[in-house]
Amino acid sequence: MDGPSPQDGRELVWAPGGMGAWTRVGALPRLEFDDDPDIQFDGVYADPDIWTGGLGGLRFVSHRTGKVDGISITVVGTDDGATFFALHGAVRIENSFFVDFSPIGGEKKWDGIQIRGALLWPDGAKWVKVRGVAPKDEL
Repeated sequence: MDGPSPQDGRELVWAPGGMGAWTRVGALPRLEFDDDPDIQFDGVYADPDIWTGGLGGLRFVSHRTGKVDGISITVVGTDDGATFFALHGAVRIENSFFVDFSPIGGEKKWDGIQIRGALLWPDGAKWVKVRGVAPKDEL
């Protein structure tokens, strides 16, 4: 499949038969830490030491290729909301995995474990699942 074609910075248009068009949003949906997360590995996580409600500190984590569970892990994230990184890793057994942080100056095989609603790292860092919520005026 061909990749997306940028159209004036407001949307990505995929090749015919692809995924249509993705339109750039003007603002991030309202997010909050998930008080009752599911046990699914895939999701949006925030580093509580960095995240203040915007893009900075968010990590998008998946171990899927399309709709199929797999062993490969992809992490797309940003610390500052402007510069993004992509990291790769793999599932080991059960809730154990590793991610290669060397592209951003970290360990080549940094081991982690997944517990309900969080990814835990050997240095004590924790990424916590977040979820989208309706703005307060829509509740």
